[in-house]
Amino acid sequence: MSVLTLPSELWCYIPVFVSVAVFSVIVNLLMLTGSLFMLQAYERVLGSCSVEALIGLFILVAFLFLLMGPVQSRCFPEGISGFRLF
Repeated sequence: MSVLTLPSELWCYIPVFVSVAVFSVIVNLLMLTGSLFMLQAYERVLGSCSVEALIGLFILVAFLFLLMGPVQSRCFPEGISGFRLF
């Protein structure tokens, strides 16, 4: 007996499941951006007093936050609370 037994109707949705999983991973990694920035800042910047590392981390985090805006608006078109503001 096969380990993976899906009805034939579900096989056409496998690409959709894979794209949802990839999108979910991307969104969850973007949500960790602020926490990872603080972790790296305390570990790399404060330990070595490196201004270059701080500037590099800041540019990377700013880019990721700018990327998070369109991703969140696609996930939550009405905002995270579910209510339209305007």
